[in-house]
Amino acid sequence: MLKQKESDLSKAVFDYLQLSKPKALYFHVPNERKSSPINMKFLKARGLVPGVADFIFLSGEGCSCIELKIPGNYQSPSQKEFQLRCFNHGISYRVCRSVEEVREALIDWEMLTVSAPRI
Repeated sequence: MLKQKESDLSKAVFDYLQLSKPKALYFHVPNERKSSPINMKFLKARGLVPGVADFIFLSGEGCSCIELKIPGNYQSPSQKEFQLRCFNHGISYRVCRSVEEVREALIDWEMLTVSAPRI
């Protein structure tokens, strides 16, 4: 059996968001890139922040973040630091391992209703 990749989970989450239409603006942050030290310095000088969550949700009620992890994978130190920064600013943050966990987070944050479709 092939191991699931986080990129596959991210695509499934994005497909679900397109279907369920949460009451928020949302976007994926492509922060998982590997690059040369020179290019990383260039990107950081222009605002790249290591550890930023995979999906950001913006609504009139505020901001929420979701970090995606497949089973067996865990947050990096920079992701844990970003989570702490969110907490310190009152920003909701969840680590989700499935589309269903994303759905539950969005329901908890009142960006989806309980009747939102399941995948």
